[in-house]
Amino acid sequence: MARMLPPEISSSTKSPAEIALFPILRDELNDDWVVLHSVGVASGNRKPWSEIDFVCVSNSGVYCIEVKGGGISRRDGIWVQTNRHGQEFRSNEGPFQQVAAASTALHQFLRDQHIEAIQQRQTVVGYGVA
Repeated sequence: MARMLPPEISSSTKSPAEIALFPILRDELNDDWVVLHSVGVASGNRKPWSEIDFVCVSNSGVYCIEVKGGGISRRDGIWVQTNRHGQEFRSNEGPFQQVAAASTALHQFLRDQHIEAIQQRQTVVGYGVA
């Protein structure tokens, strides 16, 4: 069982998809893993602040996960996400771009903190979408 930080999902979490994934990560990953929920990172690019839904850390690396519930599609080059109420939200940035930018910011932060495994490229920082 993974160690979750915080140990329980916050009651203020609005995403049913994040709420559903939280116990899966906790119960399916072994005790070599630490999973952080809702991690904010500052970035120097066009977005000054990003949020990573889950950061999963183990000896094999640091993995950032962007969670999307509802429908997601791409129409005429624009990403369209439909929430559980049928509302559509449009963006030029897709979920992979979103988590890639946030994981890059996290990687830079870890490097700036002089984390040896990061500086010496002994661990991977990766990302994905669930």
